[in-house]
Amino acid sequence: MKTKHVIILIIYLVIDQLIKLLLINKNFVLIPNVLNIEYVEVYGNTVFGFLNSVYFKSFVIMLIAILYYNIRIKGNKKIATPIIIIIACACSYIIDNILRGYVVNYISIP
Repeated sequence: MKTKHVIILIIYLVIDQLIKLLLINKNFVLIPNVLNIEYVEVYGNTVFGFLNSVYFKSFVIMLIAILYYNIRIKGNKKIATPIIIIIACACSYIIDNILRGYVVNYISIP
């Protein structure tokens, strides 16, 4: 990965974890009838309903995204950042499970 992409990944993870800390037990409407911010704790160890280890599934998603990035995207600036954000989301999922024992979601579409 390029240094720029690693920086984007780290910034996303820091912002995501800070938002989760700031939103504990807080809910509000961001855009009426379109987007809400709701603090939701998601327990359980299944992402897609298969396998048993949440860490394994997150790792597989992250690995696929990294491989896709390295094989297909290296020179394609339009799609590189979204793939980096997918990798960051998988990392955040793992971080939540390790630190909290559950995943925190905060974006809700009514």
